[in-house]
Amino acid sequence: QHDQSRFIYYESCRGLEACSVLCLDIDEFYKFKQVSKEADRYVTQRNREIFETEEDIRKRFVTIWCTMIFTRAIDTLYIKIKDKNTEFSKTILQAARETPGTRILEHQTY
Repeated sequence: QHDQSRFIYYESCRGLEACSVLCLDIDEFYKFKQVSKEADRYVTQRNREIFETEEDIRKRFVTIWCTMIFTRAIDTLYIKIKDKNTEFSKTILQAARETPGTRILEHQTY
């Protein structure tokens, strides 16, 4: 039925595609991944470029993860941002504003 939906949680989205993909609190995921043990390993295994900081490497690591998530949607990608004032959230919102066919829905809490 068209008026029904199913939510399935996956720990990893590698190789998994769906018509619609929902990313809840993607900014929280971004922060979590930056300080994860996986990010620590990525930083220690990566050869630094000249003038590249550890923070830059961590950002690259998380960007790879987010790119995997964002490319899983076949038709529609829904992104929920918890805090629209973070650097990451501002980047996502700017990209959304510049992408034709994108709708931004804002929810105000009182």
